[in-house]
Amino acid sequence: MPATRRYRTTLNCGNCLAAARPALDALGAESWSVDLEVPERILTVSGDVAPEAVAAALDEAGFEAELLDERA
Repeated sequence: MPATRRYRTTLNCGNCLAAARPALDALGAESWSVDLEVPERILTVSGDVAPEAVAAALDEAGFEAELLDERA
């Protein structure tokens, strides 16, 4: 079963999400989603993707990601 990791991000709105989408799609994750309704703007990534790769992808798009937790 692939890991599911959650990250606090600096994605603030739909435009931010649209700007980060290509980088997130390129990760090769099974799935990903962002909850823009919570203050932490939680990104959930499922699949075999290293936390460093997620942080680097968002950094390249101009945003930040901080690993919160991991679920097997």
